[in-house]
Amino acid sequence: MDSFVGRTNVTFRELEPVRVTDMAYQASEGPKEPAAPRAFTPLKRDLDLIRSMLLEIEAGTLLSQQKQYDEEIWNYHIWLLNQAKLVEGISAQWCVAGNAYVWTTSRPMLTWEGCEFLSAARNEGYWRSRLNEIRTKAGQALVELPFEVVKSILIDGLVGATKS
Repeated sequence: MDSFVGRTNVTFRELEPVRVTDMAYQASEGPKEPAAPRAFTPLKRDLDLIRSMLLEIEAGTLLSQQKQYDEEIWNYHIWLLNQAKLVEGISAQWCVAGNAYVWTTSRPMLTWEGCEFLSAARNEGYWRSRLNEIRTKAGQALVELPFEVVKSILIDGLVGATKS
C-alpha cells in the first residue's frame, strides 16, 4: 500500500472507507486481515434493568452492576435512560466508526423525572404487581409500550394507593 504522506493529489474517490473494527493496523506489520463481522445483539428495552440502573445511580454504585450484562445491552440502556430524561451526567452515543456505543460520565444523577419514576418503582412487590398488571392488559407487548404509558401506570397506581 502506498504511503499517503506527501501526496497532494489525493481525492476522496481514491480512498475507500474503512471501519475501525474491520482492520487492525500496526505500522511495523502493515494491515491485518479484516475481522469477522460481529453479530449484533437484538436490543430490547428491559424495564427491570432500567429500574435496577436507577437504583444503582441513586446509591452511587452504578458501575458495580455493569459486569453482569452484555456491554451493548448495558450501553443501550444508558442511552434509553437519557432518552427518557431520567438521568443526567451520563450519556451513551452510537459511534459509527467504532460500531458500538461509547459512553461518558461525570457524575450520574437522577433528574426530577427519574426520581418520580423511581419513587413509583422502588418497592419490589409493587413493581412486580404493576408490571404483571401491565403485561395482562398489553399482552407480552410490554417492550413496545411507550415509556410514558408505563411510567404513568406506575405513578398513577402509587398515587391511588396513597389516597386510599
